[in-house]
Amino acid sequence: TSSPTLNFTKDVGAGDVYSIAYELHRITPMILTTVIGTVASDLTNTDVDKRWQATKLLGRLFAARTSDIAMRFRPCFRDWLRRSYDPEGAIREMMIRSLTNFLSSQYNQTDLCSDVSEALSVIIKLDKITEIR
Repeated sequence: TSSPTLNFTKDVGAGDVYSIAYELHRITPMILTTVIGTVASDLTNTDVDKRWQATKLLGRLFAARTSDIAMRFRPCFRDWLRRSYDPEGAIREMMIRSLTNFLSSQYNQTDLCSDVSEALSVIIKLDKITEIR
């Protein structure tokens, strides 16, 4: 008898992979340092669902109370902040939640909070969808 293999493309969806990645970070934060760049590359994916999942995961990772990922991976953090301008309303809405979570959990990172406040301010002031503002 052979043991079943896990086919990530069929058995586990992108959302599941991102959920697993977040849980791994909670257990052992250093384990994700090699994949942060890979996740960040999906921030500009043409597939809206993949872009949304990557935006959500990075937002959770950056805002985790014990996380220093935003400081250690500043280019990825800046790429994530640019999702505040994403053409997809659902992603900008996700960013509002993620940005406010970041401000409440990472308040001691004043330089990062300044960038986050600026991104949040842009969405609130300029978003073309009133419900998002």
